[in-house]
Amino acid sequence: MSAKFSGLLGWILPAVLVLAPARGMDDFYADAVQGDDVSGDGSTGNPWRTISHSVQSLPAGTHRILIAPGVYDLGQGETFPIEPPLGTTLESTDGQEVTRIVGPLDRPVIRQVGGDNPRTVLSGLTIEGGSDGIWAEGGVSSFLGMTITNTTITASSRACVYSKQAVAILAKNTTIRGGGIGWLHDGYTSGDVQIYESRILDSFSDGIRVDHRGSAFNLTLVRSVIENNGGFGLWQQGHDQASTSASIDNSTVSFNAAGGVRSVSYVGCGGTCAPWTSVGVNKSTIYGNGSATGYGGLERVGDSPFHFGVITKSIAWGNIGLDNTNFNPSFSNIGTGHKSGGGMISGDPRFVDGPGGDFRLQPTSPCIDRLVPSLPTDYDLEGEPRPTDGNGDGDFKSDMGADELHAFVAPGVPPITGAPFYFIAGGPVTDRGQLITVLLSHDDGGDTGGIRLPGSGGRTVDLAPGPLFQIGLMLLPALQTTLRAGRVTQTPPVTLPPNPFGPEIHYAGVAFDVVNGQYGHISPTRTLIQQ
Repeated sequence: MSAKFSGLLGWILPAVLVLAPARGMDDFYADAVQGDDVSGDGSTGNPWRTISHSVQSLPAGTHRILIAPGVYDLGQGETFPIEPPLGTTLESTDGQEVTRIVGPLDRPVIRQVGGDNPRTVLSGLTIEGGSDGIWAEGGVSSFLGMTITNTTITASSRACVYSKQAVAILAKNTTIRGGGIGWLHDGYTSGDVQIYESRILDSFSDGIRVDHRGSAFNLTLVRSVIENNGGFGLWQQGHDQASTSASIDNSTVSFNAAGGVRSVSYVGCGGTCAPWTSVGVNKSTIYGNGSATGYGGLERVGDSPFHFGVITKSIAWGNIGLDNTNFNPSFSNIGTGHKSGGGMISGDPRFVDGPGGDFRLQPTSPCIDRLVPSLPTDYDLEGEPRPTDGNGDGDFKSDMGADELHAFVAPGVPPITGAPFYFIAGGPVTDRGQLITVLLSHDDGGDTGGIRLPGSGGRTVDLAPGPLFQIGLMLLPALQTTLRAGRVTQTPPVTLPPNPFGPEIHYAGVAFDVVNGQYGHISPTRTLIQQ
């Protein structure tokens, strides 16, 4: 998984976090169209009508309610807030696009208060409206466990998600959109919130707001996007005797009106108390945040001596105001503000389209291949492996920022036109070597032979057929093999189908050697062109 911060910034990954309900639980059914709360018994042939009646009718134990497509609101007989017992799973049968739970703005849509086991799971739903879309509150001495997956939470007047007190919440593949605040946390006891592969956007105020006043709280954001919120992307404040930490990893924070990340320690401490406030940004991109009166990209303020802000292996660029105020940077590309540290650069990162929100790196970016990986395999914002050899020098290093360049460039071989043509992309470096994906097409159905790859010591690597891979309108056979320097993986040659577009269509870019004397083509931009 993602690289861990060492030293001050630790990761809290409780083993209790799971993504799916346990097997063997009892299933019940709710259907806003076909169900009936009076005569229904919750079976698949005789479902209940409302979710609120369903959760009130459950017998003791751990259960799953499978919810049919429909709108579940006051007009359908729902009562709010819906309060599922601990350990209940609410899961759509057909996904969030067609299963909507819509509540009034004066109360939460779904609320759960209490704690300890088992965990509650919300899966495949759209939760809309309410003062809070989800209100999750643990007890004074008990943790509330919750998993939110493949769900959209939107248009809540205070916060789409409100977490309070002792919580252990995992959100994955979830969209939080258009609320007063995206995710609001406050509390006095320990808590942990992990947000993976999710989006928090279009809030009227902050995307994430953490105001923790006691014990320890940790926020983890991995491969996620915080963008276009009316306040800060992340606003964090610690208090006297509280420990508050946040980690942002392989993520983007962009176009938030007040600023990107703002961390505030306990004010007035003067060194006489011990609040611990920390925020770490790792392999992430902070871009386009702030306004004429805003705070810019990164801001650390407050007089506590136990207040730490770190940005490493990242890009902070193009923010209105300073890109970095008081975060300690290393191995990063910082445009303006504090940028003195080991491995630092300061130059245009050359995004594909920064103002348009495309933070992929162009092949000419100075951020490519800058970092020795701390783990054998990491994953970038798009879930693609890193590192790759983005500049083709044979030295595999990770790129700065949230997105790894995945085009493999083999310099020094002149391109030619005609067929066959080839495309090669570098994959992850594993204990078996580098995984290579090769896409080929041929105009006459001939045999491909093999190819000679950089780093193979000039030896032949034959290709084995794999699944089909589609680029634009062309369907190409995708072939995979594992390459290790000085070692050959022998697999049978493959016969390719005719190229329906003719030999004049190929990938632009730098060519590489092939065994049969032909040259193939490689495209850093993966753009199909015609010459």
